[in-house]
Amino acid sequence: MKDVIVENVIHIKAPHTRLSDVMKDLPDNVYLNKTTTGCGATHLCLTNDVNYVVLVPYLSLIKNKKESLPHIFPVYGGVSESSIREYLNNESGVKKIISTYDSFYKVLEVLENCNVVDKFKLCLDEAHSLISLSKIKGSVFNHFYDNFRKFKSYVFITATPNDSDLIPDKIKDVPFTRISWESSVLVDIKEKHVDSTTECNKLVLEVCKQHLLGEIDGNAYIFYNSVHEIVSVIKKLKKMEGFTEDNVNIFCAD
Repeated sequence: MKDVIVENVIHIKAPHTRLSDVMKDLPDNVYLNKTTTGCGATHLCLTNDVNYVVLVPYLSLIKNKKESLPHIFPVYGGVSESSIREYLNNESGVKKIISTYDSFYKVLEVLENCNVVDKFKLCLDEAHSLISLSKIKGSVFNHFYDNFRKFKSYVFITATPNDSDLIPDKIKDVPFTRISWESSVLVDIKEKHVDSTTECNKLVLEVCKQHLLGEIDGNAYIFYNSVHEIVSVIKKLKKMEGFTEDNVNIFCAD
């Protein structure tokens, strides 16, 4: 028989779209399904008046946060335990540490040596990664599972939670909490299966044409993980009568 998971639901009324609009902190000791990205869950952890250790899967996420929040202390490969200890000893006020999953062991060791683990709340961001990265970070996650309950409290956060059957056994007892946004709009996602890149391009091109010609109302937002194929589609769209560069916006990462 499958475990029955009872979700607690936090209802956030319109027009609020960010957690900091209604919360001073995330709930304690829960697996939090925020249900939408960009609602400021990690930002809340890094800007409120609670001592936090925030764990993220990728260095790029740390660099992104550090640009807008210079007060946070980043920990990743090459950052020494002595520098973490120096931050704890010399920095006054609320402490904010953001670390990669892989460097959690360093943060924990310093916090334990300084006898302050129970003064910090732990946030594991992108909690779905506990499944998606388990094959390559098994030992890292096992160390995490053995130690996350040492903190004053903890929270797992994600907008794309795993199925309950896939939740690791060591956190199955952590209660699920879901954010329900009154102002959210239900998105209708329709699946299309294609057999090749060529077929995919044809499909993307057709969707773009239908929107540009007004056959379908609204805007089309297309995530296409290939700059080469995006260029290919745009070259074909440029041949359409009336097409201008104002018709399409393209956003690419570095």
